[in-house]
Amino acid sequence: METEISTGARVYSILLVEDTFTQAMLMQHTLKKAGYKSAIARSGEAALSALEVAVPDLILSDVNMPEVSGYDLCKQIKNDPRFSAIPVVLLVTPLDAADILSIVECQADDIILKSYPEPVFLAKVKAIIEQCRYRQQHPNEDQVDVTYRQETMSLTVNRTKSLNLLVSCYEMLVRASADSETS
Repeated sequence: METEISTGARVYSILLVEDTFTQAMLMQHTLKKAGYKSAIARSGEAALSALEVAVPDLILSDVNMPEVSGYDLCKQIKNDPRFSAIPVVLLVTPLDAADILSIVECQADDIILKSYPEPVFLAKVKAIIEQCRYRQQHPNEDQVDVTYRQETMSLTVNRTKSLNLLVSCYEMLVRASADSETS
């Protein structure tokens, strides 16, 4: 159930929230090979219970789960002062604009495309950990109103987090474009 990685002298722990058993085991195996300490929660409710026992350095959560979606889980974590500083990264399939707004609204720290090859997945995890450590030391949040399809949402956004999210979305678009060209 647990594996370890040291980035420098520090060992980072990751809570992996994934309802599909094979995907959970594959991602945990990938994290284990890279040396990360990880635990699996098979639902949003199980993740919230796991947080009561041990606080991880990072949470990787599937978006599409029964009962409590990854978006809702992220909102609950970010609205709980005990856990709000934990970076939450959503594991996604290709997105549309409404999904991107949902990611910002739930205050996710970043996204990772589920179909990324293992080296890209691990590089993203490492980069996200480093970026989140930086953001915790340099907070810069603003209140922003965003309108999409005639619906206005008031969002609290961190400029650095927003830039990282935009870069992640761009990477996804580039990968999807390259994949469509090779098919």
